[in-house]
Amino acid sequence: MDFDTAGSDDSEFRFLGIDRPERVVAAVDRAQRDAAGSSV
Repeated sequence: MDFDTAGSDDSEFRFLGIDRPERVVAAVDRAQRDAAGSSV
């Protein structure tokens, strides 16, 4: 798994060999919102 987001407006997520990568994307999204203090 590789998250490349530093220093640019675009991001690149690689999920090689990860079953159901959409679950990982959703978990990362929730964690970012929780860290920002958002409940939306």
